[in-house]
Formats: sequence, C-alpha cells, structure tokens
Amino acid sequence: MHNFLLILNLILFYLIFFGRTFLLARQGVKVIVVDEGLKYKSKVQAILEKLAIPFLIIYGAVIFLFSIEFKIISINFINLSIINFYSIYRIFSITGLTFTYLAIIIFVLALYYFDNSWRVGIDNQNQGELITNGIFKFSRNPVFLSMNLFFIGVFLVFPNILFLLVTIALLVAIHRIILNEEKHLLKHYGEDYIKYQKQTNRYF
Repeated sequence: MHNFLLILNLILFYLIFFGRTFLLARQGVKVIVVDEGLKYKSKVQAILEKLAIPFLIIYGAVIFLFSIEFKIISINFINLSIINFYSIYRIFSITGLTFTYLAIIIFVLALYYFDNSWRVGIDNQNQGELITNGIFKFSRNPVFLSMNLFFIGVFLVFPNILFLLVTIALLVAIHRIILNEEKHLLKHYGEDYIKYQKQTNRYF
C-alpha cells in the first residue's frame, strides 16, 4: 500500500513539474535554461543542471521498479536493507510518505509564488524581481527544499544502501547548486539579497 501511495505521489510531483513547465512554455516562457548563462556558472553547476531532467526520469523509473518489487533489484538489495523489522519499517514508511506529501505542498506553494519567474537553471536574460513573500518568507529555496524532502521520503520508504547513497549524493548536489545560485543572486540583487539572507534561512 505504501509503495502504491509513493508511486501516486511521484506521478503527482512529476505532473506538477512538467505540467507547469508546459503551461509556461505555451505562454512563451522558457523554463529549462540549463544552457544559458554558462559564464555565470561553475563547471560543476553546469553539469548538474544538464543532468537534472534525465536524472528525474531515471530516478522515477527506479522508484517504480522498487515499488513493484522488481525481482532483479530485490535480489540484489533485499539483504542490504537497513531496517529489517516490520514495525520499525512501517514507521519509516509512514514518515517517508508524510515527507513526500509535505514536499508536494511546498513545491506547489513555491510555483504559485514564483508565478512566471520559475526556471530550471540560471536565466541571466530574464531576471525578475526578488521574491520574498509567501513560502519564500520561510525558505529561500522552497523548490530545492521540497526536492530534498521528497528524496529523503523515498529513502525512508525504501531504506536500503542504494537509496541511502543516492539520497546523500542528491543532497550534496542540490546544496552545491544552491551555493552557486546564491553567488549569482548576490551579484544581481546586491543589498536586497543580503537583507533577504539575514531574514530568511537557506532551507527553513
């Protein structure tokens, strides 16, 4: 049951992500800007941004395979599970699902307050006003926060070595992206962003 609910949450998350991207594209807004503003990015930042969309697709496929107990993966990793006790695993699963629900809520709120300013990557050509209201009062990076919560939630539902390593790698990668984006935002918004940094934490 928990696996089924996780798949539904994953589908919902992707529908929101790609659905919003499609709607903005119909309005003439380019959301995926990973190839733009390269001179403002480090090489690591550029690589991570290029891999983002392909990774989301592969990550979703892996979660689906685990959810239907794909035999090859199950044989390889079932004995590596960190949590083997059913009662504890149930608590982990419920907590993980809760994290994914929370992630979706935060993601929707972030997209709402972003309005037409949402981008995947650094868009140096179309810089809007600094957004500090709504969910952005509580987190400077609500989209990345929602992704972190979702990734952690998936690990709690599938507490094995594979998802542990993937989750750690993702959290580190996202943090690197945030640090690079902050440098860009400081250059563009100056004192306004410094003031915002003092008022609102990076994650929550």
